[in-house]
Amino acid sequence: MIATMKKVTIAGLLAEQKVVLSILQDMGSVQFYETEKIDFTAQEKNAASKKLVELLDTNSLREKIRSNIEFLEQYQIKTRNLFASLDVISREVPKIVADELLLDKNKLQDAMKIVEGYKKRISEISARKEQIKQKSLELEPFLNLELDLSDVDSTKSTEATAGFIQTTDEAVFIKKLGDTDGIAYIPDDKINGQSYFILISHKDVLNELETITKQYGFIKVDFQGYKGTAAKNLEMLMSEKDALEEEEDAVASEIEKSNMLLYMENMYDLYGIEADKLDAANISYDSNFCFVMTGWIPECECELLDEKLRAITETIAIGFEKVRPEDEPPSLVENSRVVAPFEIITNSYSPSSYRDIDPNRMVAFFYTLFFGIMIGDAGYGLLIAGVCGFILFVLHPKESTRKFLSLFFMGGLSSIVMGILFGSYFGAEWFKPLLFSPLEQSLLMMIISMALGVIQMFAGYIALARKNIKSGDIIAAIFDQGFWMLFIVGLIMSGVSMAMTGEIGIILGNIGKYLTIITAIGLLLTQGRKNKRILGKLGGGLGSLYGITGFLGDVLSYTRIFALCLASGAIALVFNIMAMLFVDIPVVGYLLVIVILIIGHSINLGLSLLSTYIHTNRLQYVEFFGKFYTGDGESFKPLSNKTMYINIVK
Repeated sequence: MIATMKKVTIAGLLAEQKVVLSILQDMGSVQFYETEKIDFTAQEKNAASKKLVELLDTNSLREKIRSNIEFLEQYQIKTRNLFASLDVISREVPKIVADELLLDKNKLQDAMKIVEGYKKRISEISARKEQIKQKSLELEPFLNLELDLSDVDSTKSTEATAGFIQTTDEAVFIKKLGDTDGIAYIPDDKINGQSYFILISHKDVLNELETITKQYGFIKVDFQGYKGTAAKNLEMLMSEKDALEEEEDAVASEIEKSNMLLYMENMYDLYGIEADKLDAANISYDSNFCFVMTGWIPECECELLDEKLRAITETIAIGFEKVRPEDEPPSLVENSRVVAPFEIITNSYSPSSYRDIDPNRMVAFFYTLFFGIMIGDAGYGLLIAGVCGFILFVLHPKESTRKFLSLFFMGGLSSIVMGILFGSYFGAEWFKPLLFSPLEQSLLMMIISMALGVIQMFAGYIALARKNIKSGDIIAAIFDQGFWMLFIVGLIMSGVSMAMTGEIGIILGNIGKYLTIITAIGLLLTQGRKNKRILGKLGGGLGSLYGITGFLGDVLSYTRIFALCLASGAIALVFNIMAMLFVDIPVVGYLLVIVILIIGHSINLGLSLLSTYIHTNRLQYVEFFGKFYTGDGESFKPLSNKTMYINIVK
């Protein structure tokens, strides 16, 4: 259900604003918004500017801490378990410790300097290793050359240089060199389509040599600083590289022992809390000595807020107002632990607006039911519920991850029930179905799927009728939803009677026929009631009756439940049959059976989960929500202690 909200206005001394905001942040009950401000005095503008600068400085510091975390994560072993990617909170920090960490700014500055030192050392090592890599590549083609590289240099009358061209140009390049007097060359190795040379020329023909080298894209290799052969220099470079890697390992070990990552994560979250508090302070209206803040609060929290704020200061004024018709407050959805996970489905479509209906209880029922039918296997359901249950009850994930896993956990439980009803256990019929087998009675499964669609869409119409009654539009609830549902019921009764024989079929057919005629006339006369002209009224009524084609299309859309149920069961059965083909092979037969079953059912379960999630969502978003739900709301986002790495406890 959507909680009743109230507008709260808090006024107090500017010197006490941060303390007040800390109390409100711990409560997590107020979402502030910026009110229209009058012209500032020069002093007020200066105070507002200081607040903004403080916020910007805090965010800038957080970015630096974030950068340090990303660096430390590469070298420091985390204390979290293997399921850290599931947003598992593994560290709790007492509030008193958090406050002490936040106050000790010198410790943070020292820690930042230490990490910057680590970064600098690692950066220098990496840069030198990259230089060694490039030099090694340059020396590699000349390893067989028994020549001191320092000799590849200029003399009074000659110029020597090393380099390479593309091997495809080698023949014509050598011919050009040979045709020019005063140029000699020493061909060396060929690597990766490149031919390497050492060129020696008399200084009188340097221009001719330069013309040739440019023509064939000769790229020079600099031997400056080398002494001895290429092999000897490469050996020294490799020794230096080994020393650098040892130094890098030593720095990494030092980082690991420093335990700096945990500290930086703590500070990132703590300064995030401070940034949120400063952000709230920046949208308040401040005079020279006082502040005024306005926001939204759930009605049930008003008394507690008043009590907590008056306990810390006497110089504060708190006022509560009811929501006015022109107000658009954010919506706070309050549901039980069973229904709450399905809020992620609704919010992915659009959060509920404050005056809309909360559809989550209906979504919870239909989503779980459809999920179970589409998977339709007790074995698969047991796996889904088991894995999700382990993560939920043993690893304690964050709220967002908890909701998502809870949704699949309940879907797994539903799949177990449906698997028992359908007699499917990893695609095999270990026990007789308590209801029926969809593979053997596929027509019945299809009819049930469409019937479930009609039931869900009727639930949507009833929800819309309830919303109309709540807003005072009883006529719309009667004529637009009531008549329409009775019209559809009449059509269904008429259709069902055709498949029945005897007196019951005749009675059912007559009731359906008259119900259809009466409600059709009612729709014809009432659906265009907002039009002023008679033709417009009749046109609106006819258009409404034509809407039955859209309803039938929506009903057919629910056959995806039947299709996915059959697909999941059929694929599982096929893998079982494939596996049993190898059971009689000596020695390795049973091993092959196990491998095929594990791989096959893993593929089938993965595809079934993906398809089920997508198509169950689609049925909610298109066929169900389209009947009554507008959404377009803003979720309630109060000032609170939002963290990424730690959980602050009292």
